[in-house]
Amino acid sequence: MSGSPKYASVQLSGERRRQLEQERLRRAEERVRRAEERHRRLDERYRGRLAERAAALEHRRDEALARLQETARRIEQQPGISPEQRTAIRARVDQVGATLTADGSRTATAQLRSVERELAIELGRSADDAAAYERAADVAAVEALLQAEEDRLWLDADGARQVDVMVRSVRQSQHDPHRFHKVHAELVERAERHLRAVDDNRKALDAVERESALAIEAFDAVLAEAADAQAVLPGQERAEATRQRLVADLAAGLVPSAQRGTVALTAAVAELEISIEEVLDAMYQTELIVEAAADALPSVGFQVLGDTVVQTGSSVAFQVARADGTVFNFNVELVAEGARVTYEGHADDYVLARTTEGPVAVCDLTENLIERFHEQLAAHDVETGELQWEGKPSRPDLRTAQRVAGDIGKTHGQD
Repeated sequence: MSGSPKYASVQLSGERRRQLEQERLRRAEERVRRAEERHRRLDERYRGRLAERAAALEHRRDEALARLQETARRIEQQPGISPEQRTAIRARVDQVGATLTADGSRTATAQLRSVERELAIELGRSADDAAAYERAADVAAVEALLQAEEDRLWLDADGARQVDVMVRSVRQSQHDPHRFHKVHAELVERAERHLRAVDDNRKALDAVERESALAIEAFDAVLAEAADAQAVLPGQERAEATRQRLVADLAAGLVPSAQRGTVALTAAVAELEISIEEVLDAMYQTELIVEAAADALPSVGFQVLGDTVVQTGSSVAFQVARADGTVFNFNVELVAEGARVTYEGHADDYVLARTTEGPVAVCDLTENLIERFHEQLAAHDVETGELQWEGKPSRPDLRTAQRVAGDIGKTHGQD
């Protein structure tokens, strides 16, 4: 063999080509199946979370309705109030009931507390100390309601600050009955708006968390594939930074930023999936070529040295031994132009000949052996191009020359 490696382009044909297409289809179907499984799992998690919240809301509503019914019963059964007073308090109860029935308002409990206070006052427990106690209980009811919402500072920071300021203002007005009634009603209304904003932001965050979880899991799946293939994909580092920012935005409850990050990561995943498919496709092409080579080499006197096989990405290298003991390095790799097989080693038939074109490297025995191997590869559905090496004479390759000679012989025989 000449001092420089010999090489030839290779491409799959026949059954090998069909195997490649089938593997591409299998990977595509598996990718869809995994995506559907991620959707199913996240949908179950999301539905479970919504069910838990709905159950908690229903429990609060049931408790409030029970208290509402008890208050309505007391109104009807108390003889110490006038028909006008009874009608006015009943209207307030109906108003709270309508709020509960419509949307399960969490502040209905606080509103109901106010109605109960009014009823107590009408029943004669309106002494200054009793009234002050009732007003303090009204404020405590709103505070308890706010404290029960652990995420309100996170999900509606501005609303939380405003409500907290109002709570302090209401507390300061407890000893002024006329002012207290007004500011307490304003507090209940503002607390309701605040808690609704918390609920709305939670729903928005739930939605973006679901979409981002899909993007993050898809990204992690692609990275796992790349790790298995020992490949670093184009854009991978940038996508990893996008993922980190997205996780931070979700932790901070930054819905708009998380939405943008989800879109960016989803787009990055689509690009990475294309890249990993190219990598896996190249690796499988190499595998099919190596399988064909391993089947064809013995038929031309080569023995594959199994303990020398080394795979690096989409390239596979191993050594083969000729019958005379000469060892060649055999390498299959994917290059820009496609697949290529390379032979490297030293043989006794290497000659540096001088011609009218200058010095040329000739190693006819090795060339003939490799061309015979290429013919066997073709029988195993791997087609090879012209054998090349540095310093090769400017003449047709051996297979072409032999085919032309055969055609000429057939023509002369016919003549």
